[in-house]
Order: sequence, then structure tokens, then C-alpha cells
Amino acid sequence: MTGKNIWRLCTVYGRLIGYPELKPHDLRHGVAMEVLEQHHDLEQVRALLGHARIDTTQIYTSIRPPQLKRAVSFYEEQATKMLVERNERDERSDRNETRTSRLDANGRTRNR
Repeated sequence: MTGKNIWRLCTVYGRLIGYPELKPHDLRHGVAMEVLEQHHDLEQVRALLGHARIDTTQIYTSIRPPQLKRAVSFYEEQATKMLVERNERDERSDRNETRTSRLDANGRTRNR
């Protein structure tokens, strides 16, 4: 696969996930961070990335505040939207259950 094809895939899939400025380096950094978080082994990340020196790999352990803010806001917006939709669905479901499960004075279920 050529570099041009990788860029094209990043552009296409970046738009699909709502992150149109996705770059191959973002994927590289994301994978490195994921491996580091799961295994806590900087040497393993160094080997994965092909770095000659561990000093170079240590850059991947720091997150710059502007990047963090952008990532958090992106996912926060999506998460908030999902929670609102879920709450609305739950409220509709609760109203439907309340309507169908009312009991009359004799203990029989009645519909409103």
C-alpha cells in the first residue's frame, strides 16, 4: 500500500467518524498510546514504532493540552448526544410501561 492510499483512507474514514482532519500520523500515535496504556511497556512501543532511541518514543507518552482538549470535546459531544437519545428512549419506555400497568381498585390491570 502506498502512502497516497493511506492518506486517502484516512480522509475517507476520518469523514465517516466525524474527524475529517485524520492523518496517518494520528493513527500511528493512537496505536502507540493504546499499546502503552494496555501494556505499560515503553520498550515494546519503541520496537513497534521502529525508533532507534527510547528518547524518541518518550514523546508518545506526553499529550499536548490543545490536542487533548480537541479530542475530549469531539468525544464529549458524541457521548452527550448518545446519552440524551438514550434518556429520551428510556423516558418513552417508562411512560409506555406506566400506561399499561395501572391497576384498578380490584387489582386488575387497566389501560389508560
